[in-house]
Amino acid sequence: MTFSYGDAGIYDRRMAKGANLLSYQLYDGASKTNVLKDKIDAASNEVLAGTVTSDKTSPEHLSFYLAMPRYQIKPDGSYG
Repeated sequence: MTFSYGDAGIYDRRMAKGANLLSYQLYDGASKTNVLKDKIDAASNEVLAGTVTSDKTSPEHLSFYLAMPRYQIKPDGSYG
């Protein structure tokens, strides 16, 4: 599984609500050492890997971490 950078154009990910921006990043683990990237840009340690079975009885669980810098004082609401 890979993650695009969306509208940002780089992996400095941000969510917006009008002119207000919230910075965040996606990592493969709690140590926050490997930023998850899109397949075209990613090294092997920058994607989530697993196995999909055809029997559909064994769900695959992949974990990732979303981290946001502290003290981003912004208006409440929905950011996308």
